[in-house]
Amino acid sequence: EVVRALATLSFEAWRSRMPPDWERAQRFAQSAADMAEELAEPVVLSRALGALCNVLDGRSLLRDHLQVALRRLEVSKDTRVDDLIERIDAVSGAGMGLMYVGEYEQAIPYLQEAEALALKAQSIGQQTAAIGLQSQCAFRLDRWDEVIALEDKWRDLERRFPRQRVGPTCFSAALSGSVHALRGDLDTSRTYAKESVDYMISMSGSPEIWQRNQFY
Repeated sequence: EVVRALATLSFEAWRSRMPPDWERAQRFAQSAADMAEELAEPVVLSRALGALCNVLDGRSLLRDHLQVALRRLEVSKDTRVDDLIERIDAVSGAGMGLMYVGEYEQAIPYLQEAEALALKAQSIGQQTAAIGLQSQCAFRLDRWDEVIALEDKWRDLERRFPRQRVGPTCFSAALSGSVHALRGDLDTSRTYAKESVDYMISMSGSPEIWQRNQFY
């Protein structure tokens, strides 16, 4: 219970404050992870490491983030972890960590696994997230056709499920818009750009209060 409380306090320190108090968030998350390492509860440890991953990502400590994400993935493989959602988060987090340090080819198999597990769990938001991260990798690898093919997947989820289940698709729309711009279709690109910005405003308010990673 203490570990869960510390993880919650870490989340509150960066998610609910403006500007985020990253130092406070990291202290709480690190304390949660350190305490969880002493327990024989792999699910609790995985969640604590997930809280620490969030902070290291937010502070752009990307190599540190990757190491913690890979540690979380290792913990999630414990046979006592019977929480499929936690397993999906860990696999997706490892893929995201690799993507952030530029290891796009290595990241993709983890993200594809996360997508498949999310489909099995009928976790629509995690499906969307895994598809979106694959799109980022494909874009960085200049695989523009793959970005558009992956768009078909998340658009299909948008058509079939409520927005709150699908989760944010603004970044994915921006990526597809960038592909159209690079191919010279500026009218289509502007449409995607407006869609992305309008979505962001609907979620987070005006650009004046957006956080660093919301400017893309």
